[in-house]
Amino acid sequence: MKTITAIIKPFMLAKVQEALQATPGFPGMTVTDCRGIGHDRLEGARQRASELEFVGKVRIEVVVTDDLADRLADIMARAAHTGNPGDGLIYISLVDAAIRVRTFDRDEQV
Repeated sequence: MKTITAIIKPFMLAKVQEALQATPGFPGMTVTDCRGIGHDRLEGARQRASELEFVGKVRIEVVVTDDLADRLADIMARAAHTGNPGDGLIYISLVDAAIRVRTFDRDEQV
């Protein structure tokens, strides 16, 4: 199993959600509001440390089977793309184990 973590612009969430929900096998997602600062803002802020401001983002997490990870990450990237700085980042990581609290199902059954 793998987890896909995407950090994107908030106004792109609906487009990403729609694209994911149209994908067969999509298991669901968790969305969290977050703030961050990227390397492009850090470069300019090094000269003006007092102006360092975080930007609002949305963090999407999806846990999927190995065979779906690359396809869903690509769908997310295409849906979140604007071509402008700060579009976001997507990470794919291994999941050692998953347990559904309600049923105690493990791993692929989750």
